[in-house]
Amino acid sequence: MLRGRGHARGGIVLSCTALVSAIAMASAASAAEFSWANPSGTTGSGSFSWQSGKNIGDANLYGNPTVLDVGFNFNNTLSFQALGGGGTPGLANNIASSILIAQGIGPITKITIQEFGTWDAPGGEDPATIFPFTGILGLQPISPGGAQQFSNFSSSIVFHPNGTWTAEGTLIPAAGFFNIGAVTANNELRVLATATAGASFEKLGSTVFVPEPTTVVMVLAGLGPLVLRRRRRS
Repeated sequence: MLRGRGHARGGIVLSCTALVSAIAMASAASAAEFSWANPSGTTGSGSFSWQSGKNIGDANLYGNPTVLDVGFNFNNTLSFQALGGGGTPGLANNIASSILIAQGIGPITKITIQEFGTWDAPGGEDPATIFPFTGILGLQPISPGGAQQFSNFSSSIVFHPNGTWTAEGTLIPAAGFFNIGAVTANNELRVLATATAGASFEKLGSTVFVPEPTTVVMVLAGLGPLVLRRRRRS
């Protein structure tokens, strides 16, 4: 058994703020909103711009993203950790949302998310049996329009023997592209009550990519060491 060892353009964009909130609230247990420190702007490369960046839930767990030329890097997650076991379940959940507007790259044809964190099962349980994970990438295309679309990448999670985990998902728009869209990233980490007391399941970071496919490969290769590195505990 595996075991961790410790551990728009103007009016169009503004009119869509309520839509983003509605999508996120439909998946969140509570609807407190925490605006990013950088809720709007344009990437350095001019590939896309964003509006109404926020986190939604009962706490601000995602934290503020670092803006990349090809997306957002949430490596400053704030206590995104579920603790439980010994008869008490644990839960940590949060949603990050924003409106994306295609710029220099033209229409956006793909969104990819990569996540990582740590786990600790003091009783030696198989983590897959005591740490349920939910990961959902959502899109509401505003231009050209269309129904809500979701990529459920919950089953992609891999628990590594060294006490780390990784997960990755991809969403390709039904129309093949979108120019403006409300994007949400929803995470829920649980610890079952049946786990040994002190079990923990923590997310350390997420990166949402909005690039050309070849750029994704290059960026993922550069972030590889971050994914596998564990946070030291005092």
